[in-house]
Amino acid sequence: MDNSGTGWGHAGYGICSFEFVDTSVDDIAQACGHRLIDTAQMYENEEEVGQGVAESGVPREDILIVTKVNQLNHGERAMRVSVEESLAKLETGYGDLILIHTPTGGKLVESWCTL
Repeated sequence: MDNSGTGWGHAGYGICSFEFVDTSVDDIAQACGHRLIDTAQMYENEEEVGQGVAESGVPREDILIVTKVNQLNHGERAMRVSVEESLAKLETGYGDLILIHTPTGGKLVESWCTL
């Protein structure tokens, strides 16, 4: 049950595989009621996630997409380029939540400020 006022539940679907599962996002969302999809650059499946969202028939605004920037892409320029690449691959126009995958080392403050 969501009591945060956001309308998002507390469970989502993490796509933590280098090979996208052979199930459409719609099937997953309908079967479990999940609308939060978690992916990452490191998993190399953002294009497939974007395609699944587009083909799902679920309105984009009803899906929360979380993606993670590769931990090696620290610093303002690298972070901007990295986020732009993710958004291009997802083809969704925007990301709902963008995280730094395993945020250690590098230019963390600069990276966080860029996000």
